[in-house]
Amino acid sequence: MRLAVCILHYGKSDLTVKLHHQFLTSDPDKSIFVLDNASPAPYPKAWKRLDENLFWAGALNFALDAFDREGYTHLWFCNK
Repeated sequence: MRLAVCILHYGKSDLTVKLHHQFLTSDPDKSIFVLDNASPAPYPKAWKRLDENLFWAGALNFALDAFDREGYTHLWFCNK
C-alpha cells in the first residue's frame, strides 16, 4: 500500500497551516501534500496550486488522477 494524504486548501491559511503541521509532525514518514484550489489566500507550501477553483469534486478528481500517475494506491483527501 502506498498512501498519499492530501489537504485541500481554500480560503484562509491558518487552519491549513495547523493541519499540515500536525500531519507532518505526527508522522513525518508519510506523504503529506497540500492542494491549493486557486485560493484567494495562496498556501506557500502547496504541492500544487490550481489555476482555477475546481470546487471540491473537481479537486478530488484532480488529486486522484495525479496521485494515481505517481503510483499511489490510496488517497486520504482532507477537505478542511
